Amino acid sequence: ARPGLPVADLPADVLKGLQSESLKALFAWGTVAPEPPVDRLAEVAAGRISESTEPLWRAIAHAQQLGNLKPVQKQKLRALAQMPIFPAPAEALLDGPALVSIARCVAPPVSNKAEPADTEEVQAMINAKWLIDVRDPSWPLRDVLVEIQALVDIPSRPSKQCAESFVAWCCKAEPKDVAELRDAFSHSLAR
Repeated sequence: ARPGLPVADLPADVLKGLQSESLKALFAWGTVAPEPPVDRLAEVAAGRISESTEPLWRAIAHAQQLGNLKPVQKQKLRALAQMPIFPAPAEALLDGPALVSIARCVAPPVSNKAEPADTEEVQAMINAKWLIDVRDPSWPLRDVLVEIQALVDIPSRPSKQCAESFVAWCCKAEPKDVAELRDAFSHSLAR
């Protein structure tokens, strides 16, 4: 058995039948791990198929743990990160998408070395439900965050374009509860 791959517990008579000479050549059981679903994730990102990205990311993270991702697949994942391929938490985002790009994700610094203004901006955007804190336990892929961070660069604060998209959305959607968005709006305008 190869480390990291599941092992099936089959009855003895089934095992004996599968190990017969006629079938042995047809089935190389458990010798090769399946390809990570990077291409499938690309299909979801392109809108060609509709499927949850969580299991795809988990399989990709597992392949990363085992060292089974090829350089071309890693490069493709970095490019795909700019498209909506990351799941939003169950409590949903302000504008309602189920999937977001890396631009709407943040990994706030865990140390106290961050500038207070940066920390306030990030927290305001998270509280306004515009950004996803990938370290928050409610993020669906929190358990494979280390592997995802090894593959894509998750920013520690929102980009200027992200702040601009928040202001543009507020102007277009004219949300009712502006008090909840005030801090995020102020920080976004200050950019």
